[in-house]
Amino acid sequence: MSKRQFGLIGKNISYSFSKKYFTEKFALGNLEDYFYENFDLQSIDEFPEILKNNSDLKGLNVTIPFKETIIPYLDKLSKNAQKIGAVNVIRFTKKGSLKGYNSDYYGFIKSLKPLLKEHHKKSINFRNWRCIKRNCFWIREIRNTLHFCFSRRKRRHD
Repeated sequence: MSKRQFGLIGKNISYSFSKKYFTEKFALGNLEDYFYENFDLQSIDEFPEILKNNSDLKGLNVTIPFKETIIPYLDKLSKNAQKIGAVNVIRFTKKGSLKGYNSDYYGFIKSLKPLLKEHHKKSINFRNWRCIKRNCFWIREIRNTLHFCFSRRKRRHD
């Protein structure tokens, strides 16, 4: 069987637990030919070089700050990724194209939906604009009538 490489692209990602996590998962599943690599990029312009030098790549996770800037390098986007305007998963298709997905959508919806009660109809307070931008689409999927507000004030421990 040929090697199947997966990985994470981001900037300053030495903190990431992804490589350890997926390496352990592959080992538990006896997936000896699967491996995971962190690709710490300083600029999204380095992405084509990653593709060129890693011919066994089958999929990538994408983290900050490249969730939006990766889009021009992809051949296709899922409907949700297109609506949200951000990608955190890239699938390499059998035909050799790159398709972007946003799986954060599913995680956010699954974690928030059970917490919403009948009285949660008008607003949700997010801490910063980036949070609003990513979550606005998802929340509108749950409740059409929500309005959004956020605070620029920092908490004491920030």
